[in-house]
Amino acid sequence: MVVIGDLAVSFFAALAVMSCAFVVGWYKKRYDGVDVAWGMAILASVIVQIPFHFTQSTVAIAASACICLWALRLSFHIGKRWLHAKAEDPRYVALKKQWPKRFVGLQTFFRIYLVQAVLAVIVSLPGITLWLDKPAVSSLTIVGLVLWVGGFIIESVADYQLRSHVAQKPGTLMTSGLWRYSRHPNYFGELVMWWGIALLSVTSPSWWLATIGAATISILIIFISGIPPSERRSSRYPNWNEYRRATSVLVPLPPQQR
Repeated sequence: MVVIGDLAVSFFAALAVMSCAFVVGWYKKRYDGVDVAWGMAILASVIVQIPFHFTQSTVAIAASACICLWALRLSFHIGKRWLHAKAEDPRYVALKKQWPKRFVGLQTFFRIYLVQAVLAVIVSLPGITLWLDKPAVSSLTIVGLVLWVGGFIIESVADYQLRSHVAQKPGTLMTSGLWRYSRHPNYFGELVMWWGIALLSVTSPSWWLATIGAATISILIIFISGIPPSERRSSRYPNWNEYRRATSVLVPLPPQQR
């Protein structure tokens, strides 16, 4: 069962990752690299438990492998975009403009990096609980892994399609491929993955903590840092209103008549 000490260990692991990312951001005078560190902070929160709780656990090992693959792919995907970007992400620029002008770097660490370290631990709860509770393999294990694989494929394909579209048709709205059926198929795949991991822990005593983790990433994506800012950015395109009326916001569905 999860105890405060276990969560503290995961928090310091996530904070170490975010602190390194902050140093890089401070050196480069741009702090949007925190998005690159997000996946690594979640991965660190999970794998730091292995030395303390390692015993042969098929479910925990499988979940950790899934989270590792997810984190590496996400950080690589965002990292490439970050390296090629010539300016800081407008989201962070706008956010910092609302703060007092003194000690901006310190404010950035506490308001962005520290907060994201805390959130990383909460989101990683499905993986943490599996190492601590070590549930046995069940039929739900297979269902959870199938869900995770499906979500990973959807997110990877959606990101690839969007990246290709931006390279070939910059300045236009993406409305083909998986994006024809959902305005945010990448986020849909992300949520499917995390609920798949949470499903692996259903038979463990700490299943409710795993649910909190999956629910937290769902809330962040649907209501805070995922879909809302993405919708605002997309609204500048001329055909946005037509696309929004015809296309499901998250769950891929057949498009409505335009």
